[in-house]
Amino acid sequence: MSRPRLLALAAAALLALPSAASAASGIDLAGTVTRDGTPVENVAVTAWLDGGDMILSATTDADGAFSVQLEGEVGGVVQIRATGPTVTFPPDARGCVRSETPTGRSTVTLEVLPVPPVAVLLDSVRVSNVCGATATPRPAITPPATDAARPGAGPRGTSTGALVGLVGLMGLVVALAGLPARRRRG
Repeated sequence: MSRPRLLALAAAALLALPSAASAASGIDLAGTVTRDGTPVENVAVTAWLDGGDMILSATTDADGAFSVQLEGEVGGVVQIRATGPTVTFPPDARGCVRSETPTGRSTVTLEVLPVPPVAVLLDSVRVSNVCGATATPRPAITPPATDAARPGAGPRGTSTGALVGLVGLMGLVVALAGLPARRRRG
């Protein structure tokens, strides 16, 4: 076989290699997120192909529409998760604050390309209740202080006079303990 012919065959094999090795192609995945039949704006949408390591994200527009582009092939399975905006309610009579976050999910098997639009329903709600230790009294009042010391009392209920006497006695003991050492020197 001649050298030019061998080079032509090698070049043809190299050109054919990328298309055979990577059957995955760019897939446009678009859809709409709704809640109770109404499109929802500002929903965080994540999508990933099962077995893949790439997670794509988008945010819905005013019409509830989103779009991502992932790499896959016919037969692949795409997981889609949607998390709507959280609504927080004011405290109730017990001082509890309630938050609600709508969520939804969808699984799409890539049967044909291009992929038809996907509908994701926000059909679940994550609820959070946070309650304080005690409710705020109505009307708001300030209770009297309960941790003030009694007049003339020191720590743990001891009187101030007893504490001063104890400190004086300790000083006297220290002074007397140093007295014999001074006599020996003199």
